[in-house]
Amino acid sequence: MKIAVFKVGKGKKNQKKRIRSNTEKAFVITFFILFASLILTQILLAAPTTRKLLVKDTEFEGSPIRLEENLFTEGELELELQNIQRDENLNILINGDEVAAFSNKSMVLRVRDGDVIEIDGTRTNNSAVIKITKSSSNIENSCVGKEFTVESELKNLIMVKISETTSEN
Repeated sequence: MKIAVFKVGKGKKNQKKRIRSNTEKAFVITFFILFASLILTQILLAAPTTRKLLVKDTEFEGSPIRLEENLFTEGELELELQNIQRDENLNILINGDEVAAFSNKSMVLRVRDGDVIEIDGTRTNNSAVIKITKSSSNIENSCVGKEFTVESELKNLIMVKISETTSEN
């Protein structure tokens, strides 16, 4: 005759701990696999060559706006130095961004509706007289002929207003 002895309490507890630790391991492994696949997918979608293969409806996506694309009506202003020939330290700002310097006696600026034109003379020691000599026909401001004296300061010239209808300036 055989006598079999069963341990009742300890086996079930170890088995529950083993199951719990296995499920936790499975959750952790699943998390890392999903996270790695998310990162890999983002990298593949960022590359234009693989994006074409993965995304079927790319024709519905737009393209980013570049400087070449023109969504706004533009006009032109011609500024001219009256008392000096040129001053490289005299800068022209459009909306606070430096766009040009007076390397010649006159220059033409391309402007849009609402642009603020300023002259930065903080780096120069000369006093300069600047005159707006020409403007395109779509600029509403009657700014042609206005003169501005700029010393070692930041001088606000005009705010551009462009009309839809054309008028002669």
